[in-house]
Amino acid sequence: MFFGKRKQIVEAGARHNLSLHCHAETVKIVPYLNYFATTDFSPHRHAAQSATDPLYEAAATFHRFSSGRRVRLGSAAAKPRVAFSTPNAKIESSDMPNLKQLIREIPDWPKPGILFYDITTLMKDQAGLAAVIDGLKSSVNADEIDAVIGIEARGFFFAPTVAHSLGKGFIPVRKPKKLPAATESVEYALEYGTDKLEIHKDAIHPGQRILIVDDVLATGGTAAAVAQLVEKLGGKVVALAFVIELDFLSGRDKLNGRRIHSLLHY
Repeated sequence: MFFGKRKQIVEAGARHNLSLHCHAETVKIVPYLNYFATTDFSPHRHAAQSATDPLYEAAATFHRFSSGRRVRLGSAAAKPRVAFSTPNAKIESSDMPNLKQLIREIPDWPKPGILFYDITTLMKDQAGLAAVIDGLKSSVNADEIDAVIGIEARGFFFAPTVAHSLGKGFIPVRKPKKLPAATESVEYALEYGTDKLEIHKDAIHPGQRILIVDDVLATGGTAAAVAQLVEKLGGKVVALAFVIELDFLSGRDKLNGRRIHSLLHY
C-alpha cells in the first residue's frame, strides 16, 4: 500500500522542491508513517512541522490518503520520531534530541575522562525503544538482506528484534570461546593490544546478504572486523546500522565507504 501512494508522496515533496524517491536507500520515510500510526495529533503542530520538514509533509500526505482522517501531530516528546538517512549521510530528524534526552550520560566511566552514554534508560522507555527499532529496521529493505548480525554484547539488545521485524534470522558474533561449534575468527587492534571475535563457520553461506547491527559506532574497529568476518565466509555486507555514532572518533573512515545508518550523532 505504501508504494501505491507514491504519487501523493512525491507531490507533497515537490511543494518543497524536494524530489522524493521511495526506495529505502534514498529516503527513509517509513518511521514517519509509524509515528503517525501511534500518536495523538495536534493540527497546529502539524502545520508548523510541515512547513519546515518536507519528509514529514510527504508522510502526512500518505497518511491522509491511507487512513481517511486528518493528520494531526501531538507530543513529540511522548512519541519521538526516528532518524532518516540516505546512504552514509549524517542526518537526524528534527525530533532526534528527544531520544537523546532518554540516554543517561555518566561522566568518568568506565575511567576518568570518558563520558559514557547509557542506553538502558532509552531501552526501558516503550516509545523510545520502538523508535530505535523502527530506525534500525529502516536502514534496509527486507528484500535486500538474508540475515541480521548482532555484535556481542550490546548489539544483542537490538539485532534479534530488528531481524524479527524484517522477517529474517539472527546471527551472533561473539567473543572467543563462547560458540560451541567450529568457528571463524578475526583479530583486530585496540588502543592497547588486540581483541578477537568469532562466528560459527556455518552461520553464513556464500552470497548471503547481511545487515550488521550494533549499539555504537566509535573507532570503527569492531564493526570493520565483523564485516571482515562476513566476507571471509563468502557473505556480503549490505549495510551497518547503529543506535549512536561518535562522529569525533571518525569510525566510519575504517569502514571503507560501506553503507552506514546511524540514528543519533554525538
